[in-house]
Amino acid sequence: MPFTAHAGARLYWRLEGDRRLPPLVLLHSIGTEKGVYDRAAPFLMESHRILRIDMRGHGASDAPAGDYSLALMADDVRAVMDAAGAERAVICGTSLGGMVAMQFALDRAERLS
Repeated sequence: MPFTAHAGARLYWRLEGDRRLPPLVLLHSIGTEKGVYDRAAPFLMESHRILRIDMRGHGASDAPAGDYSLALMADDVRAVMDAAGAERAVICGTSLGGMVAMQFALDRAERLS
């Protein structure tokens, strides 16, 4: 299981698909985990390499005490992308994941494709 340590939490992630394809980061909604995209992943892997993250406080990732700001969670995404070797990616999120994706776009537009 790949984990990345960042800002007091171990973050679980999974990278799947053809290395020649561009990466697509999928961010789940609150109260769920990366598995929410299990049924869609095979279809998405036809055109992208899929990076799914259990955001802090969810799934197999740590849930440290304290507030989780959107900026912190967006920086978690950056840390996981770095660990996965994804310099740039398309980012898609549902609900909370969508808000984290928008914060990532504000903070790190150069990392978006």
